Amino acid sequence: MHTLPNNREALQYMPEGGSIINVGSTQAHQPSASILDYASTKGAITAFTKGLAEELIDRGIRVNCVAPGPVNPLSSNQTLKINTYRSRLDAVDSAVIPC
Repeated sequence: MHTLPNNREALQYMPEGGSIINVGSTQAHQPSASILDYASTKGAITAFTKGLAEELIDRGIRVNCVAPGPVNPLSSNQTLKINTYRSRLDAVDSAVIPC
């Protein structure tokens, strides 16, 4: 977990009115059993962020945590379709004879 040392380092140079943004996850609030270790670390980052925000409010430094949710990457079937489409475009491009 690099959040703690990174925040500690940033605070050495952070002026009043500065802002720290940590990256958590929706897993901190709705953990999945299959990735419990990941969810636990994100929960720790969320708790750390809340505590640090309270600690630094008197210095005028804001501390927030963004919590992105799951991202659905392209399925292998969609990737196959895209690659097939690209291959067809390449074939058409190579068959075109300039005027």
